[in-house]
Amino acid sequence: MQKNYYQILAISPDATAAEIKKAFRLLAQRYHPDKNAGQAFTNDHYSAIREAYEVLSDPVKRRDYHSVYFKEGSRLKLHTSPDDILISARKLASRIKAADPARIDRDALAFSLHQLLSGYHINLLRQNAEAVLIRAVIGQIMICLAPVPFRDMQAFLQPLTALAGDDAVALATITSHFRNAKLLHYWNRYKILAVLLITILLSLAIYYL
Repeated sequence: MQKNYYQILAISPDATAAEIKKAFRLLAQRYHPDKNAGQAFTNDHYSAIREAYEVLSDPVKRRDYHSVYFKEGSRLKLHTSPDDILISARKLASRIKAADPARIDRDALAFSLHQLLSGYHINLLRQNAEAVLIRAVIGQIMICLAPVPFRDMQAFLQPLTALAGDDAVALATITSHFRNAKLLHYWNRYKILAVLLITILLSLAIYYL
């Protein structure tokens, strides 16, 4: 799957060379590893920003990229407003709620969630959306994560946290969801052992009484 370099740099496909350069400088400064030590999401995003700029700033590489980009365009969803992102998140959440959990294509779901939580969309929301809209997006994504196994769910923790920023309410929602998912994961993993242990203890108690 071809990366959407325009999403990464938060620019439109018809951006000029000057606009590409300006976007790169702004994002490279914001996500530079020296300013975000120890944050894997921002470090990975910085690498993606450099990669996108290397391709889009070179006329030949950009032309070659376009031959693939526009061919796959139907799958590369570029939202241009916070409202668009919320609408997509709600549509995805509605499909997940209506679907049979056992028949959900988890790879397709992960792809859709990664698109919603791309660096471009996070940047767009953080710069242009009110806190209440960001919380709504996060809430819809929490619904979408319901059928995702906890081990796979963890890949979305850092981008969700980046989206929440310093919003205590949004961060609390994320923390609570992941904590509950973790508890459920370990309960499902060890519940048979727990029941067996309780049975043994009850049997011993009855025997010695």
